[in-house]
Amino acid sequence: MAVVREAQRDDLAEVLRLHRQASEFHGRLDPRLAPDSKDLEKFRKAVQPLLGRRRHPIFVAEASGGEGLVGYTVGKIVDNKPFALPEFGYVGCLHVDEAWRAHGVGRVLSVTIKDWFRAEGLDAAQVDVSHRNSIAQRFWERRGFTNFLDHLWCETEAGVRAAVADRVVVRQAQIGHADAVLSLWKEMMDYHAPIDGRLRVLAGWRRHVDQSIRRWLKQDETHLLVAEARHDVIGFALGGSVDVGLGLKAGTHGSIAHLCVKAEWRRRGVGRQLFASLRDLFKQEGVSSIHVYVSHFNLVSQSFWRSLGFEDYVERLWCDLA
Repeated sequence: MAVVREAQRDDLAEVLRLHRQASEFHGRLDPRLAPDSKDLEKFRKAVQPLLGRRRHPIFVAEASGGEGLVGYTVGKIVDNKPFALPEFGYVGCLHVDEAWRAHGVGRVLSVTIKDWFRAEGLDAAQVDVSHRNSIAQRFWERRGFTNFLDHLWCETEAGVRAAVADRVVVRQAQIGHADAVLSLWKEMMDYHAPIDGRLRVLAGWRRHVDQSIRRWLKQDETHLLVAEARHDVIGFALGGSVDVGLGLKAGTHGSIAHLCVKAEWRRRGVGRQLFASLRDLFKQEGVSSIHVYVSHFNLVSQSFWRSLGFEDYVERLWCDLA
């Protein structure tokens, strides 16, 4: 029998042991998730400061027979503005010792973290699951999680070469492009909302997005690019290198947050040109892989990214907690 409780600081070594086991398990399923020498240290640096912090719960399952910890889960509250659901709970990790699986430990851990999210007033939770881990997918589906986003992956060197669209120039955005990027962002979200209502935006979206754009323009690690035709902004892309500590795979990768092209300019190579420009920046930074989240139900976007060499990697699942 195992008892679930909040993690304490002296649980860190056991949590790291379980995390190493989880990483090795995922690496056997998908070599892209295999841990390297720096992954455990990145995870330790991410988790250690969270022990005892209210908005980043860590729960552990402890065997009553003195066998130590047999499972753990890490959660956090994510700011989701400007979307209609302003916050959600994210399950960064949930792992059960291989010898203790099928004993209900994972179920109790999942119930505990979901109950904690509810107590914090959250209406939804999300979790990332390896595309190749069918056991984990079934586990979360039985607990009310459904498809939301597909996390796609490609090697930086494997991207498709993009032809230059006629009369189109891609360059770094400047402050004078902020309003045009704002309008394109809203056009992109208006397209997504009918496909999946969970991607609807708040009534006050404009202020949040405008602040974000101005912040992106100031950040060295963020690349905000615009595509122009005759000085008219017809598309934009946002990406940057991110250093991940929590999740299925620690490490640094290139992340594309947004890519949008005006409706009348689609299917003319502008999106590919924006992607190619971001990819070249990632290459200069020494990033080996590029990641993007795509709506599971947006078949047009799915087709676009896969045509550029992106492959299935991780599935982001969603659960209504209300």
